[in-house]
Amino acid sequence: QETSRKWMEEEEIFALLKQGKKFVDVTDGWWDDDGLQTLKRPSKDNFRLPQNVTHQDIVEPLVKQISEDEMEAFLTEFSGFHTRYYRTASGKAASEWLYTKCNKIAESVNDHNGEVKMSVRQFDHRWGQSSVIVRMEKKTAENNRKKNNVLVLSAHLDSVNSWNPYWGRSPGADDDGSGTTTVFHALEILANAAASKNSNDGTPFVPEIPLEFHFYSAEEAGLLGSQQVVSSYMNDKDVNVVAVFHFDMTGYTPPFSAPIVGLATDYTNVELTNYIKKVNEAYCETKWGDVKCGYACSDHASWTKKGVKSAFAFEAQFDESSPYIHSPKDNVDNIDFGHVKEFVKVALGWAVEMS
Repeated sequence: QETSRKWMEEEEIFALLKQGKKFVDVTDGWWDDDGLQTLKRPSKDNFRLPQNVTHQDIVEPLVKQISEDEMEAFLTEFSGFHTRYYRTASGKAASEWLYTKCNKIAESVNDHNGEVKMSVRQFDHRWGQSSVIVRMEKKTAENNRKKNNVLVLSAHLDSVNSWNPYWGRSPGADDDGSGTTTVFHALEILANAAASKNSNDGTPFVPEIPLEFHFYSAEEAGLLGSQQVVSSYMNDKDVNVVAVFHFDMTGYTPPFSAPIVGLATDYTNVELTNYIKKVNEAYCETKWGDVKCGYACSDHASWTKKGVKSAFAFEAQFDESSPYIHSPKDNVDNIDFGHVKEFVKVALGWAVEMS
């Protein structure tokens, strides 16, 4: 539950990090601009969630393309930045590196000059580290079903060392390098399928509803990046985000419990989460499990706060999650890429079935 608000200096915020206390930074007002959404979303109810899983012919071949080696190579480089803390030079560099990786994928799809187009943009913030937003859609807008609707897969790209945010080593391999890897690898596979469709070779995929892949800055600073992105989308009358599926920490398996694809039951939409359970049952070996965060613990909450259907996937029960986060030990040596693979499966299934 939301507690009373308090003005805090940076050193007081660092104290919260050291204590492992989560918080939302509401200083800029993005968290509270609820009145804006009623002016913006006239088509809020024009999208209905599917009831069943029906696109196995597309999803199952995509699942076979998941590569643990490719994910490990990506995450090894991504976690190689000294820190991805949002107010550091290396944090900014990590965002730019991710933007470049995404842009190469988009260029490959666009070079095929087929039915699908992609774009990548840096969503600039005042603190320097940008969020990265990738869009995949049909090239001919009038062919899109509910062309203003958008589906979002997301993760956060920043990291933090809770004892020394600016200078401490913070690989952030699990938090949230693993979620970034999940979303990025799903993006890669879907883009390859789109390019295959463009060249009439391979598993076809053309989204009828535009898909966006969001990598948020400054989650560790109180959901700052996603708050600003969400506020911007709420004020754009030509965009209607109908559902968001967020991934924060997908890489750790507890030693004494069976692995699960955790799906949060709080600060999320029940109907959307229940549909994701069907997707999980259809495409994953590791089955879903209900988990409870207890607070607005990641960027999905920024969307939930504005009335957008959101769901949140997590690696385990919260009291069994990685003990290494926010420290130099949160590195690739402690990542189970077989577990990450299960989250990529559900991301792929969700993206295809929903779009």
